[in-house]
This record gives sequence, structure tokens and C-alpha cells, in this order.
Amino acid sequence: MSSRQTEIIYVREMDNIYPRLKDKITESPRHYQRLWHRILREGMKAGELRADLDVKVVTYAILGSINWMYRWYERNGRLSIQEVASTFTRTFLDGLAAPRAVKA
Repeated sequence: MSSRQTEIIYVREMDNIYPRLKDKITESPRHYQRLWHRILREGMKAGELRADLDVKVVTYAILGSINWMYRWYERNGRLSIQEVASTFTRTFLDGLAAPRAVKA
């Protein structure tokens, strides 16, 4: 089984797998959620991220988009993994709205 197939099974079947194999899994989904919560809070505290972010919702948005990649990403597809990562980064850090023109 390839590592990609293993990752797909892990993401799709986590609710069934985790209770039976939790002693063999080194990091739980909650661990990753806590890491993202900490990263976001640190960014907010440092003034690098907006102070009004809902940390839990943003964490779910980031992890959800990353965890869903196995469904659509093609290694030999139109975009490289670096291009996808760059798009994700720009989307999450800059948002989707066009910059508003400054009115004089």
C-alpha cells in the first residue's frame, strides 16, 4: 500500500481506526488542532493575524481544506504541490476579497 493510500484511509476512516489503534498512532487529530490553535493565537498576539479571528473555526477551515486534498490533488496534475501550498497560503493569509482602493 502506498503512503498516499495510507493517508487516504487515515483521513477517511479516522473515526473507526483511531479507537482501535490509538496506542500505535503517534499524534491524534486533537494534537494537530491544538497546534493550529497555538499557531493562530501566537500570530494574533504578535499582531501578524487579525485579532477578531475565531480560532476554532479557522483551525477547522485550514485542516478541512488540507485533509480534503487527497480527493482532488493529482501529483502530475496542473499544479505542483508547491503551487497548491502557495495558493492555500495566500488564500488563508490574504483572504479572497480584492484589496479596496484607498479613496482620497
